[in-house]
Amino acid sequence: MYQRRDVLKTIAQLPAAGLPLAMVLADPGLARAAAEGLETVAITTPGGAHVSAALAVPEVTPAPVVLLVHEWWGLNDHIKSVAAEFAAQGYVALAIDLYGGNVATTRDDAKTYMQAVDGDVASDTAGA
Repeated sequence: MYQRRDVLKTIAQLPAAGLPLAMVLADPGLARAAAEGLETVAITTPGGAHVSAALAVPEVTPAPVVLLVHEWWGLNDHIKSVAAEFAAQGYVALAIDLYGGNVATTRDDAKTYMQAVDGDVASDTAGA
C-alpha cells in the first residue's frame, strides 16, 4: 500500500515523464492510484451537516486552497485525481461530496443523485 505522499509525488512527476493529467484521467488505473493517495476528511458545515471530502495536500505548506465540486457522477476517482494534480501544482485541494458518499455508475443513478441534492445543503457544504 502506498502512502498518500508517495502517490502525490508520483503524480507530480507524471507531467515531466510525458504523462499529462489528461492521460491520468483517461486511464482508470492511474486515476484510481491518484485517488487512493488522498485523505478522506469529515467536515461539519456551518449549518451543522456532516459531510465528507477528499483532501490533497502539496509538499510545501502553507499553500493556496482550491475547492472542487464534483460533476453529476459524484466524488469519484476522476475528481480525486484532479485534486491530486492541484496538490502537485502546489495547492491544497479539497473535493467536497454533495451526494453523501454515492457515486453514480449509470446515467440514471447520476440523474437521481443530482436531483436529490438540496440547494441549501449544497451551499452550506461549499461554504464550510
